Amino acid sequence: MTLAPFSNRGLASHLIGRAVLKAAAQLLHEHAIPVMPLKGIWLQHFVYADPSERPITDVDVLVPDSRYLQAIAVLRAAGWELRGSNVSEAALRAPGFPLPLDLHRRLFTRAAFRMPSEALFARGTADRGTYEIEVVLPDPLDVFAHLIGHFVKRRGGREQSRHELQDLPHLAARFDLDPSAAARHLERCGLARASRYALPCVPEVQASRDRCREILQELRPDPIGQVLASGMLKLRARVSAGSALAILPGFLLDRSLPRAVISGALRAIDRRHDLEIEASRG
Repeated sequence: MTLAPFSNRGLASHLIGRAVLKAAAQLLHEHAIPVMPLKGIWLQHFVYADPSERPITDVDVLVPDSRYLQAIAVLRAAGWELRGSNVSEAALRAPGFPLPLDLHRRLFTRAAFRMPSEALFARGTADRGTYEIEVVLPDPLDVFAHLIGHFVKRRGGREQSRHELQDLPHLAARFDLDPSAAARHLERCGLARASRYALPCVPEVQASRDRCREILQELRPDPIGQVLASGMLKLRARVSAGSALAILPGFLLDRSLPRAVISGALRAIDRRHDLEIEASRG
């Protein structure tokens, strides 16, 4: 796929983001660590005609879980500064680049949903032309699922979530996602209940919103999931950004309530570990 034309407004962050990705992927490639571009840097190229429609403030990439710590070590040895980290991701900045790299070992909290990094790489496609360095491009269905999960996991309010809501119909239309195939993929990834929450939030003004509605209608019946999603949608309309209650959709809308409990417990453990990391740096 050739690079879509873009306006001057989006040129700077787009080209800087590509340069950051290329620099990181080059270093990691020398150590046989595969890299998968995520979210904005991928969406800018493959979904939006003008990158300024999808601004980025960092460059998100995924590496296999088993290679995550090695990837951080490789980048730091090459002079990249570790700006922050937790059990799932690390923010690094290379000298001379204004945009940081967000290096992920997984997409979601441990045990949340069903999208392990190894499975994403297995479904991805090796590519050398798009970013002028070898990367693994994600399957568009995985990008769609990731956007839904990311939206549900956000603790912030509507403004913080608007990018995901805009991305979903654009992605569905750009790749002409088959509603049935998309619904089955969301179910396999444990995101059916999350989809019942996220897809109704897609703005009415989007011309391609119908495709998201069709995907929603193709989900298999799940009375409990429907009740939970409906309840979380009502909660979303009432809670403020950053509210403690805003974390509930991200856990209660997992593939089952037992998995929600496990994911929540692991997130609490990971959060404690994150705080210990922050304290050790302080």
